[in-house]
Amino acid sequence: MIVIPEMGPGGAERVVSLLANTWNDNGLRVAIYTIFSNKETNFYHLRDSVGWVAEPIQLQMNSNGRKRVLLFHRLLALRKIIKTLKPKAVLGFLPTANILCVLGAWNTGVRVVISERNCIRKRIIPIHWRLLRRLFYRYADLTIINLRTNYQILKEYINPSRIVYLRNPIARPTVQKAQTRRPIVFCVGRFNEQKRIDRIIESFAISQIEKLGWSLEIIGYGPLKQELSDLVRLKGLDTHVNFLGPTEDLWEIYGDSSIFALVSEYEGMPNVLLEAMAHGLVPVVTKGVGDLAIEISECDENLVFDGEDFDGMANALRRLASCQSEGRELASCLERLVEVHYCENAIVEWTKFVLGENQ
Repeated sequence: MIVIPEMGPGGAERVVSLLANTWNDNGLRVAIYTIFSNKETNFYHLRDSVGWVAEPIQLQMNSNGRKRVLLFHRLLALRKIIKTLKPKAVLGFLPTANILCVLGAWNTGVRVVISERNCIRKRIIPIHWRLLRRLFYRYADLTIINLRTNYQILKEYINPSRIVYLRNPIARPTVQKAQTRRPIVFCVGRFNEQKRIDRIIESFAISQIEKLGWSLEIIGYGPLKQELSDLVRLKGLDTHVNFLGPTEDLWEIYGDSSIFALVSEYEGMPNVLLEAMAHGLVPVVTKGVGDLAIEISECDENLVFDGEDFDGMANALRRLASCQSEGRELASCLERLVEVHYCENAIVEWTKFVLGENQ
Protein backbone atom coordinates (compact mmCIF):
# COMPACT_ATOMS: atom_id res chain seq x y z
CA MET A 1 0.00 0.00 0.00
CA ILE A 2 1.32 3.43 -0.99
CA VAL A 3 0.48 6.45 1.19
CA ILE A 4 0.85 10.01 -0.12
CA PRO A 5 -0.82 13.35 0.76
CA GLU A 6 -2.48 13.69 -2.65
CA MET A 7 -2.17 12.57 -6.26
CA GLY A 8 -1.86 15.89 -8.09
CA PRO A 9 0.50 16.79 -10.97
CA GLY A 10 3.72 16.67 -8.93
CA GLY A 11 6.97 14.73 -9.16
CA ALA A 12 6.37 12.45 -6.16
CA GLU A 13 2.92 11.67 -7.51
CA ARG A 14 4.46 10.83 -10.87
CA VAL A 15 6.78 8.33 -9.19
CA VAL A 16 3.86 6.80 -7.29
CA SER A 17 1.85 6.33 -10.49
CA LEU A 18 4.80 4.63 -12.24
CA LEU A 19 5.52 2.35 -9.29
CA ALA A 20 1.86 1.42 -8.86
CA ASN A 21 1.29 0.67 -12.53
CA THR A 22 4.56 -1.25 -12.99
CA TRP A 23 4.07 -3.33 -9.84
CA ASN A 24 0.50 -4.01 -10.91
CA ASP A 25 1.67 -5.12 -14.35
CA ASN A 26 4.20 -7.40 -12.64
CA GLY A 27 1.45 -9.20 -10.71
CA LEU A 28 1.62 -7.41 -7.37
CA ARG A 29 -1.56 -6.10 -5.75
CA VAL A 30 -1.24 -2.35 -5.14
CA ALA A 31 -3.46 0.08 -3.24
CA ILE A 32 -3.08 3.85 -2.83
CA TYR A 33 -4.16 5.83 0.24
CA THR A 34 -4.29 9.63 -0.03
CA ILE A 35 -4.49 11.89 3.03
CA PHE A 36 -5.88 15.17 1.69
CA SER A 37 -7.67 14.19 -1.53
CA ASN A 38 -9.90 11.57 -3.10
CA LYS A 39 -9.79 9.59 -6.32
CA GLU A 40 -11.53 12.30 -8.34
CA THR A 41 -8.50 14.59 -7.93
CA ASN A 42 -5.99 12.02 -9.23
CA PHE A 43 -3.94 13.56 -12.05
CA TYR A 44 -1.99 10.62 -13.46
CA HIS A 45 -3.47 7.59 -15.17
CA LEU A 46 -3.59 4.45 -13.01
CA ARG A 47 -4.47 0.92 -14.05
CA ASP A 48 -8.09 0.04 -13.26
CA SER A 49 -6.84 -2.79 -11.04
CA VAL A 50 -4.80 -0.45 -8.81
CA GLY A 51 -6.83 -0.09 -5.62
CA TRP A 52 -7.81 3.23 -4.03
CA VAL A 53 -8.57 2.98 -0.33
CA ALA A 54 -8.95 6.61 0.73
CA GLU A 55 -12.33 7.78 2.00
CA PRO A 56 -14.04 10.92 0.63
CA ILE A 57 -12.87 14.11 2.30
CA GLN A 58 -15.48 15.08 4.90
CA LEU A 59 -13.89 18.12 6.55
CA GLN A 60 -13.13 21.53 5.09
CA MET A 61 -9.51 22.39 5.92
CA ASN A 62 -10.06 26.10 6.55
CA SER A 63 -8.21 26.15 9.88
CA ASN A 64 -5.27 24.44 11.54
CA GLY A 65 -7.62 22.88 14.06
CA ARG A 66 -9.73 21.25 11.36
CA LYS A 67 -6.59 20.03 9.60
CA ARG A 68 -5.37 18.38 12.81
CA VAL A 69 -8.76 16.71 13.24
CA LEU A 70 -8.58 15.47 9.65
CA LEU A 71 -5.06 14.12 10.15
CA PHE A 72 -6.11 12.27 13.31
CA HIS A 73 -9.13 10.86 11.46
CA ARG A 74 -6.87 9.79 8.58
CA LEU A 75 -4.41 8.15 10.96
CA LEU A 76 -7.15 6.07 12.58
CA ALA A 77 -8.55 5.14 9.16
CA LEU A 78 -5.10 4.21 7.87
CA ARG A 79 -4.39 2.04 10.88
CA LYS A 80 -7.72 0.26 10.44
CA ILE A 81 -7.00 -0.35 6.75
CA ILE A 82 -3.52 -1.69 7.48
CA LYS A 83 -4.93 -4.13 10.04
CA THR A 84 -7.64 -5.22 7.59
CA LEU A 85 -5.60 -5.53 4.40
CA LYS A 86 -2.39 -6.73 6.09
CA PRO A 87 -0.20 -5.56 3.17
CA LYS A 88 3.31 -6.93 2.89
CA ALA A 89 4.61 -3.36 2.99
CA VAL A 90 3.38 0.21 3.47
CA LEU A 91 5.30 2.80 1.44
CA GLY A 92 5.07 6.48 2.38
CA PHE A 93 5.89 9.49 0.23
CA LEU A 94 6.70 12.89 1.77
CA PRO A 95 6.98 13.77 5.50
CA THR A 96 3.29 13.85 6.46
CA ALA A 97 2.57 10.49 4.86
CA ASN A 98 5.82 9.03 6.19
CA ILE A 99 4.95 9.85 9.78
CA LEU A 100 1.39 8.57 9.41
CA CYS A 101 2.77 5.33 7.95
CA VAL A 102 5.04 4.77 10.96
CA LEU A 103 2.24 5.49 13.43
CA GLY A 104 -0.48 3.71 11.45
CA ALA A 105 1.51 0.49 11.16
CA TRP A 106 2.85 0.61 14.72
CA ASN A 107 2.96 -2.87 16.29
CA THR A 108 1.08 -4.47 13.36
CA GLY A 109 4.01 -6.47 11.98
CA VAL A 110 3.67 -4.74 8.58
CA ARG A 111 6.90 -3.57 6.95
CA VAL A 112 7.14 0.24 6.84
CA VAL A 113 9.19 1.99 4.14
CA ILE A 114 9.27 5.79 3.97
CA SER A 115 10.59 8.06 1.25
CA GLU A 116 12.05 11.58 1.26
CA ARG A 117 11.64 13.25 -2.11
CA ASN A 118 13.27 16.67 -1.67
CA CYS A 119 16.28 18.46 -0.19
CA ILE A 120 15.73 18.25 3.57
CA ARG A 121 18.16 21.07 4.31
CA LYS A 122 16.37 23.56 2.06
CA ARG A 123 12.79 22.26 2.03
CA ILE A 124 11.59 23.87 5.25
CA ILE A 125 8.50 22.27 6.78
CA PRO A 126 6.66 23.41 9.95
CA ILE A 127 8.60 22.85 13.15
CA HIS A 128 6.16 20.27 14.54
CA TRP A 129 6.61 18.10 11.44
CA ARG A 130 10.40 18.44 11.71
CA LEU A 131 10.18 17.28 15.32
CA LEU A 132 7.91 14.36 14.40
CA ARG A 133 10.29 13.39 11.59
CA ARG A 134 13.20 13.30 14.03
CA LEU A 135 11.17 11.31 16.57
CA PHE A 136 9.51 8.71 14.35
CA TYR A 137 11.53 8.16 11.15
CA ARG A 138 13.91 5.93 13.12
CA TYR A 139 11.12 3.37 13.59
CA ALA A 140 10.62 2.76 9.86
CA ASP A 141 12.16 -0.43 8.50
CA LEU A 142 13.73 1.54 5.65
CA THR A 143 14.08 5.15 4.50
CA ILE A 144 14.52 5.81 0.77
CA ILE A 145 16.34 8.93 -0.42
CA ASN A 146 16.93 10.26 -3.93
CA LEU A 147 19.43 12.98 -2.95
CA ARG A 148 22.75 11.88 -1.44
CA THR A 149 23.15 14.91 0.84
CA ASN A 150 20.00 13.83 2.71
CA TYR A 151 21.96 10.86 4.04
CA GLN A 152 24.18 13.11 6.17
CA ILE A 153 21.13 14.65 7.83
CA LEU A 154 19.06 11.51 8.31
CA LYS A 155 21.88 9.41 9.75
CA GLU A 156 21.85 11.69 12.81
CA TYR A 157 18.65 9.99 13.99
CA ILE A 158 18.24 6.93 11.73
CA ASN A 159 20.45 3.86 11.72
CA PRO A 160 22.54 4.33 8.53
CA SER A 161 21.92 0.70 7.58
CA ARG A 162 18.22 1.61 7.19
CA ILE A 163 18.84 4.36 4.63
CA VAL A 164 19.07 3.53 0.93
CA TYR A 165 19.57 5.68 -2.19
CA LEU A 166 17.24 4.66 -5.03
CA ARG A 167 16.93 6.27 -8.44
CA ASN A 168 13.58 7.61 -9.57
CA PRO A 169 11.90 5.38 -12.16
CA ILE A 170 10.71 6.91 -15.42
CA ALA A 171 8.73 5.46 -18.31
CA ARG A 172 10.63 4.73 -21.50
CA PRO A 173 9.39 7.13 -24.21
CA THR A 174 6.47 5.77 -26.19
CA VAL A 175 6.66 8.44 -28.88
CA GLN A 176 9.42 8.22 -31.46
CA LYS A 177 12.17 10.78 -30.89
CA ALA A 178 11.86 13.72 -33.23
CA GLN A 179 14.41 13.94 -36.04
CA THR A 180 13.83 17.66 -36.36
CA ARG A 181 13.04 19.83 -33.39
CA ARG A 182 11.11 23.02 -32.87
CA PRO A 183 12.92 26.16 -31.61
CA ILE A 184 11.37 25.94 -28.14
CA VAL A 185 12.88 26.33 -24.69
CA PHE A 186 10.60 24.23 -22.51
CA CYS A 187 10.13 24.63 -18.76
CA VAL A 188 7.89 22.74 -16.31
CA GLY A 189 7.29 23.41 -12.63
CA ARG A 190 5.10 24.90 -9.95
CA PHE A 191 5.01 28.68 -9.89
CA ASN A 192 6.57 29.03 -6.44
CA GLU A 193 9.78 30.12 -4.74
CA GLN A 194 11.39 26.69 -5.07
CA LYS A 195 11.13 26.37 -8.85
CA ARG A 196 12.28 29.97 -9.58
CA ILE A 197 10.68 30.16 -13.02
CA ASP A 198 11.69 33.84 -13.04
CA ARG A 199 15.29 32.76 -13.60
CA ILE A 200 14.61 31.22 -16.99
CA ILE A 201 12.47 34.19 -18.04
CA GLU A 202 15.35 36.55 -17.14
CA SER A 203 17.90 34.36 -18.92
CA PHE A 204 15.70 33.96 -22.01
CA ALA A 205 15.33 37.75 -22.16
CA ILE A 206 19.10 38.28 -21.91
CA SER A 207 19.81 35.66 -24.58
CA GLN A 208 17.59 37.46 -27.15
CA ILE A 209 17.11 34.19 -29.00
CA GLU A 210 13.50 35.17 -29.61
CA LYS A 211 14.96 37.26 -32.46
CA LEU A 212 16.06 33.95 -34.01
CA GLY A 213 12.50 32.61 -33.87
CA TRP A 214 12.71 30.86 -30.48
CA SER A 215 9.95 30.81 -27.89
CA LEU A 216 9.73 29.89 -24.21
CA GLU A 217 6.93 27.51 -23.21
CA ILE A 218 6.16 27.20 -19.49
CA ILE A 219 3.82 24.59 -18.03
CA GLY A 220 2.73 24.74 -14.42
CA TYR A 221 0.51 26.33 -11.81
CA GLY A 222 0.93 28.10 -8.50
CA PRO A 223 0.73 31.34 -6.51
CA LEU A 224 3.36 33.28 -8.47
CA LYS A 225 1.58 33.07 -11.84
CA GLN A 226 0.70 36.78 -11.88
CA GLU A 227 4.21 37.88 -10.89
CA LEU A 228 5.71 35.74 -13.63
CA SER A 229 3.24 37.10 -16.19
CA ASP A 230 4.15 40.64 -15.11
CA LEU A 231 7.85 39.86 -15.56
CA VAL A 232 7.22 38.59 -19.10
CA ARG A 233 5.41 41.83 -19.95
CA LEU A 234 8.17 43.90 -18.35
CA LYS A 235 10.74 42.17 -20.57
CA GLY A 236 8.61 42.75 -23.68
CA LEU A 237 8.27 39.01 -24.34
CA ASP A 238 4.48 38.68 -24.44
CA THR A 239 4.48 37.13 -27.91
CA HIS A 240 7.42 34.80 -27.20
CA VAL A 241 6.56 33.31 -23.78
CA ASN A 242 3.49 31.14 -23.23
CA PHE A 243 2.03 29.82 -19.96
CA LEU A 244 -0.01 26.62 -20.00
CA GLY A 245 -1.59 24.45 -17.31
CA PRO A 246 -0.38 20.95 -16.37
CA THR A 247 -1.07 18.07 -18.74
CA GLU A 248 -0.24 14.38 -18.45
CA ASP A 249 0.45 14.24 -22.21
CA LEU A 250 3.46 16.51 -21.77
CA TRP A 251 5.84 14.72 -24.10
CA GLU A 252 3.32 14.04 -26.83
CA ILE A 253 3.02 17.82 -27.11
CA TYR A 254 6.58 18.95 -26.36
CA GLY A 255 8.74 15.92 -27.18
CA ASP A 256 10.12 17.72 -30.23
CA SER A 257 11.23 20.80 -28.28
CA SER A 258 14.97 21.51 -28.31
CA ILE A 259 16.00 22.78 -24.86
CA PHE A 260 14.66 21.96 -21.41
CA ALA A 261 15.22 24.44 -18.58
CA LEU A 262 15.01 23.57 -14.89
CA VAL A 263 16.40 26.36 -12.73
CA SER A 264 15.13 25.43 -9.28
CA GLU A 265 16.54 26.61 -5.97
CA TYR A 266 16.57 22.97 -4.84
CA GLU A 267 15.23 19.57 -5.87
CA GLY A 268 15.45 15.91 -4.95
CA MET A 269 15.62 14.02 -8.23
CA PRO A 270 13.23 15.74 -10.66
CA ASN A 271 11.44 13.23 -12.90
CA VAL A 272 10.53 15.89 -15.42
CA LEU A 273 14.23 16.54 -16.06
CA LEU A 274 14.92 12.83 -16.54
CA GLU A 275 11.95 12.55 -18.91
CA ALA A 276 13.11 15.57 -20.91
CA MET A 277 16.55 14.03 -21.45
CA ALA A 278 14.94 10.70 -22.32
CA HIS A 279 13.03 12.48 -25.08
CA GLY A 280 16.18 14.05 -26.50
CA LEU A 281 15.94 17.57 -25.07
CA VAL A 282 19.17 19.23 -23.93
CA PRO A 283 18.94 20.62 -20.38
CA VAL A 284 20.04 23.96 -19.03
CA VAL A 285 19.93 23.60 -15.25
CA THR A 286 21.02 25.08 -11.94
CA LYS A 287 23.12 23.24 -9.38
CA GLY A 288 19.96 23.08 -7.28
CA VAL A 289 18.56 20.18 -9.32
CA GLY A 290 20.48 17.79 -7.07
CA ASP A 291 22.67 14.85 -8.01
CA LEU A 292 21.54 15.11 -11.62
CA ALA A 293 23.45 18.39 -11.93
CA ILE A 294 26.71 16.49 -11.35
CA GLU A 295 25.82 13.83 -13.91
CA ILE A 296 24.77 16.41 -16.51
CA SER A 297 28.01 18.36 -16.00
CA GLU A 298 29.93 15.18 -16.87
CA CYS A 299 28.31 15.38 -20.31
CA ASP A 300 28.87 19.12 -20.58
CA GLU A 301 29.86 21.37 -17.68
CA ASN A 302 28.49 24.37 -19.60
CA LEU A 303 24.91 23.20 -19.01
CA VAL A 304 24.98 23.64 -15.21
CA PHE A 305 24.96 27.02 -13.45
CA ASP A 306 24.76 28.77 -10.13
CA GLY A 307 21.22 29.91 -9.45
CA GLU A 308 21.68 33.61 -10.19
CA ASP A 309 24.05 33.23 -13.14
CA PHE A 310 21.58 34.65 -15.66
CA ASP A 311 24.32 35.60 -18.12
CA GLY A 312 25.75 32.08 -18.04
CA MET A 313 22.34 30.53 -18.69
CA ALA A 314 21.69 33.06 -21.45
CA ASN A 315 25.00 32.19 -23.12
CA ALA A 316 24.11 28.49 -22.96
CA LEU A 317 20.74 29.19 -24.58
CA ARG A 318 22.42 31.17 -27.36
CA ARG A 319 24.99 28.44 -27.94
CA LEU A 320 22.40 25.68 -28.17
CA ALA A 321 20.04 27.79 -30.28
CA SER A 322 22.72 28.59 -32.83
CA CYS A 323 24.22 25.09 -33.07
CA GLN A 324 21.54 22.43 -32.81
CA SER A 325 23.85 19.73 -34.18
CA GLU A 326 25.91 20.15 -31.00
CA GLY A 327 22.69 19.70 -29.06
CA ARG A 328 22.06 16.38 -30.81
CA GLU A 329 25.49 15.09 -29.76
CA LEU A 330 24.84 16.13 -26.18
CA ALA A 331 21.44 14.44 -26.28
CA SER A 332 23.11 11.09 -26.95
CA CYS A 333 25.27 11.40 -23.84
CA LEU A 334 22.27 12.47 -21.76
CA GLU A 335 20.09 9.63 -23.03
CA ARG A 336 22.72 7.15 -21.82
CA LEU A 337 22.59 8.86 -18.44
CA VAL A 338 18.87 8.15 -18.02
CA GLU A 339 19.00 4.49 -19.10
CA VAL A 340 19.30 3.24 -15.49
CA HIS A 341 16.15 5.18 -14.57
CA TYR A 342 13.79 3.39 -16.95
CA CYS A 343 11.14 1.44 -15.06
CA GLU A 344 12.34 -1.97 -16.19
CA ASN A 345 15.76 -1.16 -14.67
CA ALA A 346 14.97 0.98 -11.61
CA ILE A 347 11.94 -1.02 -10.48
CA VAL A 348 14.10 -4.05 -9.66
CA GLU A 349 15.80 -2.20 -6.80
CA TRP A 350 12.56 -0.59 -5.62
CA THR A 351 10.82 -3.96 -5.43
CA LYS A 352 13.72 -5.59 -3.63
CA PHE A 353 14.03 -2.91 -0.94
CA VAL A 354 10.34 -2.11 -0.45
CA LEU A 355 9.42 -5.77 0.03
CA GLY A 356 12.51 -6.46 2.11
CA GLU A 357 13.93 -9.00 -0.34
CA ASN A 358 17.39 -7.42 0.00
CA GLN A 359 17.76 -8.85 3.50
